[in-house]
Amino acid sequence: MRVHQNSFFAMARAVALAVVIGGFAAAPAWSDGDPAEQNLTQKEYAKITEIAPAPGNQPAIAAPVTAHDLNDAERAEMERMNAVRVLGGKAWKRLSPEEREARIRTLRDTMPGASLMLIVPSGELWAIPPGEDNVNFHDIVDRKIIRLWTPEEKAAMPVAVGKGPSRNDGSSDLSGFASAPQPAKKP
Repeated sequence: MRVHQNSFFAMARAVALAVVIGGFAAAPAWSDGDPAEQNLTQKEYAKITEIAPAPGNQPAIAAPVTAHDLNDAERAEMERMNAVRVLGGKAWKRLSPEEREARIRTLRDTMPGASLMLIVPSGELWAIPPGEDNVNFHDIVDRKIIRLWTPEEKAAMPVAVGKGPSRNDGSSDLSGFASAPQPAKKP
């Protein structure tokens, strides 16, 4: 049986396309393929979301929930609900954990009932005004308008960017890397 050359190339293209599509399907599905999220490590996530404990005898405050970066449609929905961006990402990232705690405490006191949401990795802090029984916040989460970070997504992030592959258990697997030459020991 003779295989026509065009059939062979058509089959090869179909197989290549299936491999490419399968590779994308296996990758984590973060906000619209946002490269900032795809390269986010657990260390960076922890740094962006770090908030100091309450000072002295003050009661602990509720930390903001964390959500994926917003696309244009998500931003439009936030604005439709009268949500307010209370702090830009650069400003949030410049704050110390203690300053973040003080800022959140002030927001909780001045905007009672509002839901606070920290967008990661951008660092924007949003306040969502309460609807009846805080229906605004629950509505956008239930309708999947805003996607919150799940424990599974956070656990799937690399721990940190380093010289070799890192595992979530703190060990490194360097089996695929050649070791650097060691200086000769003097006798």
